[in-house]
Amino acid sequence: MILHLGEQVYWGSVEVIFLAGTITALDEERQTVTVRIERATPNAAHLIGQEAEFFADGLEPLTALGELPPGLTDHPVSERQPLPAMDDAEKLRRAAAAAVHQLYGYHRLPAEQEQALIAEVRAMLEADPALRARTLATMDEILRLDFLGSRRSPREPDQPA
Repeated sequence: MILHLGEQVYWGSVEVIFLAGTITALDEERQTVTVRIERATPNAAHLIGQEAEFFADGLEPLTALGELPPGLTDHPVSERQPLPAMDDAEKLRRAAAAAVHQLYGYHRLPAEQEQALIAEVRAMLEADPALRARTLATMDEILRLDFLGSRRSPREPDQPA
């Protein structure tokens, strides 16, 4: 585990769900990290101020992004905001945008070049039936995550978010 107590980390992608905060506890044996959520996309703002447990390999240092992505808030809300409604085309577009932003970051490419890359990745996802199906299944699972209060099946005991 190469993360450190007090380090700022993030999970997710602003195109769907994004959480950022400070590590408050490490469990090297289980390879989990507890994070106090400090910033989130509006659909996860009800988690701001709470602590959540993640697998260590699912987190990245916040410094890896350069700048924070657009559309985040640091103001908690008392009620969970609805998740974005997405058809399959929108799920693929957002997955493509997340991939481009993971590779290039936010605000680092000219807008026209960024949009062209997103369109290229989306076309690649659409062209490969197996990759398309896997991407849609992953997006559906992300949108059902337990800590957002929308999971349809119970979580296994001791399973981190």
